Amino acid sequence: MGRIDKGAELLKNKVINKIQLTGGNAPGELSEAEAALKYLQSMHKLSPKNIEVENLTSTTNEQIKFVKSNLENGDKSKKFIIISDEFHLKRVEEMVDFYNLNAEVISSNYKLNFQKSFYYRVRDSIGLIIFWFFGL
Repeated sequence: MGRIDKGAELLKNKVINKIQLTGGNAPGELSEAEAALKYLQSMHKLSPKNIEVENLTSTTNEQIKFVKSNLENGDKSKKFIIISDEFHLKRVEEMVDFYNLNAEVISSNYKLNFQKSFYYRVRDSIGLIIFWFFGL
């Protein structure tokens, strides 16, 4: 929920004017993006008028490509802020650079203990290597 809370904070403080939620689901389940929308509405009392939901992507790579293809619309001057958890920032930054997306990548306020942080950093490092070699 750290990423969602950070997005709500930026929207409330008028740093951004819209939130784009991404994330698909398994068939018959509520998508990650739809769950995030419900959370924003109930916990932060945000109106859906400034929130867009995309629920077909399931990986970070697909989500960055979605932003590039569907939100940038060829306008390189559009600036995006992508929020992720700290352990995931390097991989997101590499994808943003690879797709030449005009985006700032910032960290959520979500904190992990050392053991979980180490685990997720190793996992994300492997993901980054796979991205570098295979573009996945």
